[in-house]
Amino acid sequence: MCGLSSRCPSFCERARLGFLAGRRFYGRLDDRLRLCTGATPGLIRRQAAGAREPDGRTATLLAFVLAAFPAAIALALMNGIAPELAVVGGLLAFGVVFALNSAVHSYLILAYTDSDKVAMNVGFYYMANAMGRLAGTVLSGLLYQVGIQYGAKSGLVACLWMSAAFVLITGMISLLLPRNALPQTRPIALSDLGE
Repeated sequence: MCGLSSRCPSFCERARLGFLAGRRFYGRLDDRLRLCTGATPGLIRRQAAGAREPDGRTATLLAFVLAAFPAAIALALMNGIAPELAVVGGLLAFGVVFALNSAVHSYLILAYTDSDKVAMNVGFYYMANAMGRLAGTVLSGLLYQVGIQYGAKSGLVACLWMSAAFVLITGMISLLLPRNALPQTRPIALSDLGE
């Protein structure tokens, strides 16, 4: 989210919602997103034709859909829509698609990995995720500070456009993911654990 999690509370404070109200809002949003992430596997299977498992197409579609939300929030702010409405409404919608996207990525990491490389691939996934969050937080802080010089909303708008750009890049990279790949892992049997 290009560090939006660190920018949202400070934006809420500047939008006269107050620091604590901004933190409470973000905390509740985060809780709801975790619930949505947990419900994703069943939702994806029910919506897929023939109850197929998520694959590269699912990740690509969700990435392109996700990119529309930060762009829409930025456009709303640039066109004078009330910041409270644009940011809160936009983040709620963004959060649902983000949670779906996150759950699909977690599934695909396990589905595309070999049984004997699960720990390494999951570790790499979490390391890449952490590096992305760190880079996003630093970049969004810089963008926010530069943008705020041009107006109260400009810092957040810059972060939103950069977020949309990064998600679009992710969608283009996702085009390279395998389609209709069967899971590579096999269930762990008790005999695999040794004595």
